[in-house]
Amino acid sequence: ESLNKKGIEKMLQLGANPNLPMQGGETATWFAAGSDDPELLRLMLKYGGDPNIEAEADTALQLAVKGHRVQNIELLLAAGADINKSDAVGRTAVASAAGVEELQMVYDFLEMGSCRGLTDLARWIEASVVAKDSEAGRRKLRVLKMLEDRGVEFPLPAVVPPPPPDVGKLRREQS
Repeated sequence: ESLNKKGIEKMLQLGANPNLPMQGGETATWFAAGSDDPELLRLMLKYGGDPNIEAEADTALQLAVKGHRVQNIELLLAAGADINKSDAVGRTAVASAAGVEELQMVYDFLEMGSCRGLTDLARWIEASVVAKDSEAGRRKLRVLKMLEDRGVEFPLPAVVPPPPPDVGKLRREQS
């Protein structure tokens, strides 16, 4: 599908708000971040699009990361997207990069100063299955070393699940 970018730009020039939420909370800027057309995102940002906009539990940067939209990631970062901004459930762009197994992107975000949730990130990276003698294996080791240099202590502590609720206590409180 081809978009009429000149028409879109004219609407933006006339005051259309690229951050106006639609019924589901999405905005034109957010959709453009996930688009395969960086020019569309460039237009939204040029006319006031918020690089930190969030919808459907993803920031615009996370949406671009999950879609492997490298040019959109670059545009969002250049426009001031916060790499440490978390979504509605506490994930950041670096967590999204780990989730789609983009180890180079994880490395790049860490280089740029991503600093939230590093222990959880280390768990995800440690759990990723890659051949040790591959480029991905070397990236994994570089990322783990970078995390260690940033204060993550290895071996990682075991994840202890929360204790189960005291069912007897709950029943007593309800009666």
